[in-house]
Amino acid sequence: MVDILTPIERSQRMAAIRSKDTLPELALRRALHALGFRYRVNDRRFPGKPDIVLPRYRAVVFVHGCFWHRHPGCKVASTPKSNVLFWAEKFAKNIARDERSAASLIAAGWRVFVAWECDLSSGRKVADMANRLRVQILIHTPALSDQQQQQSIESQAQNHDNGQPSSDNDWASALRKSLGLGALLSEGRYGERPVSGLAKPNL
Repeated sequence: MVDILTPIERSQRMAAIRSKDTLPELALRRALHALGFRYRVNDRRFPGKPDIVLPRYRAVVFVHGCFWHRHPGCKVASTPKSNVLFWAEKFAKNIARDERSAASLIAAGWRVFVAWECDLSSGRKVADMANRLRVQILIHTPALSDQQQQQSIESQAQNHDNGQPSSDNDWASALRKSLGLGALLSEGRYGERPVSGLAKPNL
């Protein structure tokens, strides 16, 4: 998709971008909190540092900016006209990192959801997304007890502080063990990336 912004407008937009606590993130967090969910935010102990971590439900939510994370079919996911090779490489790395983080989380028994920026552009859209996430998160999800949540998080924190595990696969194995999940895989299918931003439920 061709970039519709001038170089000056593109520069201004780049300068205004925040890496965390963006308006879409804050809006979705408030909506989920109002629905009764309690969560951790931007937890560095998890691959990809998910924007929202729900330990009780073994679910994470990434709130992705459409431009940086390349939302398929979205007009915001345009490609700047200048430095095309630079942007192509940058976007490819972003997508690969997103997929790698999601794969590690899914392998560890966590469900991965993506909420796209354009799907959170109004109060109505935010409420709709929060309610759809609520349905998805609660489907086939036996809640962990407070003790199980704490044990899983503490185990991951200890591994992180000790500099271990050394790889995403080791991380996944350690977290599966701490949660007692064995080889359980997530029902979420990150790779589908539907426009709604949500994985389809297995009904």
